[in-house]
Formats: sequence, C-alpha cells, structure tokens
Amino acid sequence: FVGRLNEQKGVEYLIKSLSIVAKKISGVRLVIVGEGDHKSKLQSVAKENNVLNLVEFKGPVSKEKLPEIYSSCDVFVLPSVTTKIGTEAMGLVLIEAMACQLPVIGSSSGGIKDVIQDGKNGLIFEEKNHTELADKIIKILSDEKLSAKLSANGALFAKNNFSWEIIGSKFEKLYRDVLK
Repeated sequence: FVGRLNEQKGVEYLIKSLSIVAKKISGVRLVIVGEGDHKSKLQSVAKENNVLNLVEFKGPVSKEKLPEIYSSCDVFVLPSVTTKIGTEAMGLVLIEAMACQLPVIGSSSGGIKDVIQDGKNGLIFEEKNHTELADKIIKILSDEKLSAKLSANGALFAKNNFSWEIIGSKFEKLYRDVLK
C-alpha cells in the first residue's frame, strides 16, 4: 500500500485481510508506505489481529524510490472506503503500480472502478470486505498465470492511457478546443 494513512484509505481492512492471507501463504508481508494520523490506529489493528510482525510501516518515501518499492512487491492493494469526506477520486498509485508491472487490487470505492477492469487489469473487491480482499490477494499470490496477465494488462493500460505522450496530447486537444 502507498498513500496517506487516514480513514478514507481503508488500510485497516488490508491489515485485517493479512491475518487470513498469512494462514494460506507462508512468508507473506505487508509493506505500508505513507504517513498520517491513523498510523497508531493501524498499528493497533495489526497487533489485535496478530500480524504486527508481518507489517512494515515504511513511513514517507520519495517519489524516486517508489518504483523500487513497487517492483519489490508481488501485489499492490488500494483498499479505499467511502467516508463522510467522500471517496477515492481515481487512485494515481494504481497507475504507478500498474506502470511498474505490479498486479493490483482495489476496492469498489469511487474512481477505482474507472481504473481497474475486474479480471482484466486488476481485481476489485467490495469495500470494507476484508475476507473478500484476502481471497483476491491469495488468488493473485497463488496463480502465476493470473498474476502475469494482470501485470501485463495493467502495464499496457497505464501506458495507453497515462503516458506523458497521451496526457500531453489530451491537454493539447483540450487547449485547441477551448481556443476555438
């Protein structure tokens, strides 16, 4: 996980899912990159679920180091939830993880569904459902063909929709349309 450690990001559900995943997949670890006011709560959730020893809170990391971290992992999860504040707008970290050829899992919250095409370039789970999330994580970690398919399709999706060339072209078209 990469992002702010706040209620909206839903990291507590990822931590709860880890207790299920760890029973099926030996050697599993959770890397959490980011800082926020929920860090101590998340540490408590990890302790309550007997997985504190499996969770690494890395804190904030520079943008330059993120590709290295993404590449060192087997799956990326964005477990965002709908709160009073709102929902996940898009989840740029999903695009970053996809660009690093990492299979992704995201909740059904907000704009995540606009990025992940379930079963094609990633997997979607019902927000706050840590059991379903655990099943999706186990599926990716135990099925090399699925993992490779999601990685390849995700990287292609990121390149075809969010490369600088594509974004630049879209902005240029927007400016030309406005000037007309």
